[in-house]
Amino acid sequence: MNETFPNGNLKAAEAIIDFWSFDLKTKAKKLQSNKLPMVIMPELYERPIFALGNHLFEFPWMVAFQNNSTATINNLRRVGAGRTEARAETAAIEARLADILKSRGFTVLLNYQPEKTPERDPGEIDIICVLEGHTLVLEVKSTFLRSSKKDAWFHKTRTLRKAGKQISRKVRAVEQALLSDVNFKSTLEVDTDGPIPKVIGWIVDTSVELDHQLFSGYLKVSLEEVIIALRDDSHLLFSMVDITEGKEIERDTEFTLYPNGFSINNFLGVIEQQRIWGVLNQSDLH
Repeated sequence: MNETFPNGNLKAAEAIIDFWSFDLKTKAKKLQSNKLPMVIMPELYERPIFALGNHLFEFPWMVAFQNNSTATINNLRRVGAGRTEARAETAAIEARLADILKSRGFTVLLNYQPEKTPERDPGEIDIICVLEGHTLVLEVKSTFLRSSKKDAWFHKTRTLRKAGKQISRKVRAVEQALLSDVNFKSTLEVDTDGPIPKVIGWIVDTSVELDHQLFSGYLKVSLEEVIIALRDDSHLLFSMVDITEGKEIERDTEFTLYPNGFSINNFLGVIEQQRIWGVLNQSDLH
């Protein structure tokens, strides 16, 4: 209930119940079908309401105490990976990151499609951005939060290894375009007569598993870390270990990751040296 619907909204209530419900009959039919090669089974915390015909069975201890943020993300990105809206959600993440990059002075090109040749097909490049003689090529992965070592291992050996090969092809394509495509350089506001900007590739993932590991020689970093570094918000981080009853954590609101000002070299240093996490060791407990 709210001001718009003081007596509640049945359609909204139905949508909420549907979002959190595991329809046993529908899932059983999919499991019995030979037409579906793989059926994703939700974890109990992802869909803690069992639907059997017109009957709903809720597990209140799950709903009351689970991490609803993780449950929501996994409901959308794991259980609902095949939804038609999934691609639009990923595009929104890319667009949001592009806006933050622009606010820091980057020239940004979204969803660039390099020319396909018989020798290579780089595929669509999510984000290309240029600042101070450096070009960042970003492969954005919008995935779910893993709850087991097995899931994390599959993420490493499948998704991220594939992403490493993808970003390798895309970096080469951007390097080639910077050498030969005047219109491409003009779009990125690169001096057509100047030196070719250095090209750096990153895998930017919405999950934090395997952060700062290299895949095909390219750095994997979390979207969260990139955004915090760009916004210079590391002073808002805190360690859960430091949270104790009756005590407060004070932060220096004047703290900055860029005491000498923001620049591409300083930004690269913050990410590559994981400096945003260093603020967690600067807590003052009272």
